[in-house]
Amino acid sequence: AMDHLGLGWMSWNILSHFTVGAYPAGGLLGAGATPPPPEPLPDTGFWDVGEGHVFGADIAWLARAEVTRGCNAPWNDEFCPDDPLTRGEMAALLVRALGLPPGEAPFTDTAGSGFESDIAALFAAGITRGCDTSDPTRFCPDDSVTRGEMAVFLVRALDLPPAASMFTDAAGSVFETEIGALAAAGVTNGCDPSNAARFCPDDPVTRGQMAAFLRRSLD
Repeated sequence: AMDHLGLGWMSWNILSHFTVGAYPAGGLLGAGATPPPPEPLPDTGFWDVGEGHVFGADIAWLARAEVTRGCNAPWNDEFCPDDPLTRGEMAALLVRALGLPPGEAPFTDTAGSGFESDIAALFAAGITRGCDTSDPTRFCPDDSVTRGEMAVFLVRALDLPPAASMFTDAAGSVFETEIGALAAAGVTNGCDPSNAARFCPDDPVTRGQMAAFLRRSLD
């Protein structure tokens, strides 16, 4: 259908940020026809986060606070709430949320990353030490953040005191005290509404979940 639309429609559609309402009915735009007006975004600010989304209010709060800009630059009208959060994305969220100043870091694997400056600021603030205890020059910016790792990032960022964990699946975890600190501060209630004893420390944290964690931490 794209071959039949012509450059005029392409130009209009690019300017409209590829919104749902930009696409002509039936996929064809006749000669002299006027494209439909773009549909307004949901109140959450993102096409893929409906107002009934479980993390909709948290994501909307994050956007209003200018902590997130979405996941599909340059349009930034999607949030990708179910995608795993990467370590680079975590750095950007924390730097914006906390207003951290620029810094320097020893990491060699962040060169050219879109998050290089955020990662350096996070290191300078003492919130990260990298991803490999045997190699302090690695940050692993594209790796997913586990829920246990998320606990460490937030505990350091918020300077929370250690606490015993009530979660049975965190016992023996290297992140046990950080997970306990996060629960004691009211930032997490676990990972399973039907079983309050589970935290799922090894599961990746999604972008939607991280919005909730940040809102509880900062709002």
